[in-house]
Amino acid sequence: MGKIIKLFKSWFVDMVCFVLRHTTKIHDNRIVFHSRPDFSDNAKALYKYMMANGYDKKYDIYFAVEPNLKYSPELNKRKGNRGA
Repeated sequence: MGKIIKLFKSWFVDMVCFVLRHTTKIHDNRIVFHSRPDFSDNAKALYKYMMANGYDKKYDIYFAVEPNLKYSPELNKRKGNRGA
């Protein structure tokens, strides 16, 4: 039964990605990061590197976080951030 659930989850994620890929507009200059838990791991390190090296001047860089949580001060420095 566990294999069936794992296969279903994999199929479901693939279908969601397919739908999003074919129904959303692609922006060549937009980069979105996401990690679990919020703002951590490799995504955080790459985000910090890109911000420190001026990539935010060429790209719109976003970090997706869960709503209503306390955000890192590093994320709050961004102009126009809607975080707490």
